[in-house]
Amino acid sequence: MKPILFIAILAGLLSGCSQYEVQYEGPYEDRLNPVQPAIPAFEILTVENGKIVLYHRNLSQTKTLNNLPANIAKAAVNHSHDRIAYQVAGQNVVIVDSTGAPVDIVPNSAAAVWFDWHANNQTLCLLSGTSLSFWGPALALPSTNLASLFPAGSSDRTMSCAIVTGNGSVVAAYRYYAGFSQGYQSRITLLPPSGAPVHRVVGSFDETRWLRTDRDGQRVLGGAVVSGSIFSTWNIDLSAQTITQTGDQPFAAPGPSPEQTAFWKNGSLSVYHSGLDQWFGVQTGQTGFTTLDW
Repeated sequence: MKPILFIAILAGLLSGCSQYEVQYEGPYEDRLNPVQPAIPAFEILTVENGKIVLYHRNLSQTKTLNNLPANIAKAAVNHSHDRIAYQVAGQNVVIVDSTGAPVDIVPNSAAAVWFDWHANNQTLCLLSGTSLSFWGPALALPSTNLASLFPAGSSDRTMSCAIVTGNGSVVAAYRYYAGFSQGYQSRITLLPPSGAPVHRVVGSFDETRWLRTDRDGQRVLGGAVVSGSIFSTWNIDLSAQTITQTGDQPFAAPGPSPEQTAFWKNGSLSVYHSGLDQWFGVQTGQTGFTTLDW
């Protein structure tokens, strides 16, 4: 009798349960469920007292790449923040990943006076003398020799920086002697992919020391030493093809969006978001700061 009683009880329990219905969610579409790309924790690069230091975008954390040399002169990080190029004065440029692990050494690059990453995140553009060269996929340019930018009859010519932007423009900064009446002139030139070049004389002071471009190829920042501890920052708007003075920071770098910019001045590293009118800041020390990139 016990088995019959158990079956009767089980049947009664099951009769009170409603049948499970499969919940239909509809077709899955990638566009409705986008995978958000991982944002690197450390994006802003500096060189401080010869060491590469990486900062979180809100400056809340830092990471020093202690596995690299302690006498680095300049460095640049690509826009995806997974490749870094650095140079010890007089030596070839070295490529590493974001942890400092070696990737490559750029041959015959010891004479490079400036280098920066292209928006494709794979090409490093290097300036040696008045000539551009590339590590990674070569870029299509009308010419890689920029010597023709110097005015005819000028002398004592020095080209300090040149970069290739994401839209194919070349921006170059250089200095020359224009004769007794004009003396030394420093000039920034924008060479758009088509059309006439745009020249801007930015003074008779020392040449522009750095140029940085954003990932969209619409904005370039440059900086020059006027005299001693006096500096000027220049904004090159590639769409409007204008070159204007915007500040007096020794170093600046465009951020991932047009609203974001990093600055260094008087021992303080700052990030400004114009859309939110928001500042972040951290002290770095007054001396030994030689590079800023984002």
